[in-house]
Amino acid sequence: MWHIKLYSKGFPVIRLNYPHSWNTERQQAHVRYIVAMIYDAIIHTIIYPQVREMGLKPEESLPSQLDLIMADQFEDYAGVPRPDVRTIYYFNAALLLDDREFFERVTDAYITRHWYESVAIGRVLSDMVTAAKPSTPEEVVFVLLRCLAVMQHGVNNYELDNWETEKRGDHSLRRAVIKVIPQKGAEREGQK
Repeated sequence: MWHIKLYSKGFPVIRLNYPHSWNTERQQAHVRYIVAMIYDAIIHTIIYPQVREMGLKPEESLPSQLDLIMADQFEDYAGVPRPDVRTIYYFNAALLLDDREFFERVTDAYITRHWYESVAIGRVLSDMVTAAKPSTPEEVVFVLLRCLAVMQHGVNNYELDNWETEKRGDHSLRRAVIKVIPQKGAEREGQK
């Protein structure tokens, strides 16, 4: 419901333009997952404070998901390398968890398992979003693009291609169309 409220205020859904050379669902699924998870986390920085004011805990399901990640017992996401999933969840924990004691437990578990890169990238992404404090649709998309540049460094670049608006009854739905640009050699490496 909160997402719909933001969409009604002009926050976009994301549409990805893939290169023509990407003819496999696996390549698209990898990018789709990363974009969706980072975008949701950024949007949640806007939504969660409002939900917390109502006495609710919006990140309630995150600790159980993180428990599976920390135990390395999470299900695979089609086309998404496990280290990327770990990084995305660490990013979510750093950015969204209210329980700092649990977050320290997550960090300790990641370090114990030698998932240093996931911790480093997750912290950088969290710091970028926290520092930017995006509050408008344009700021959210700008921060998303910056986060994607870090998360997919050496694999893909991302550019805002254009904005689209679709009239739906009394409301309009905005889309931010993002172009995915593979970096040289990334396709040969199987999208890392």
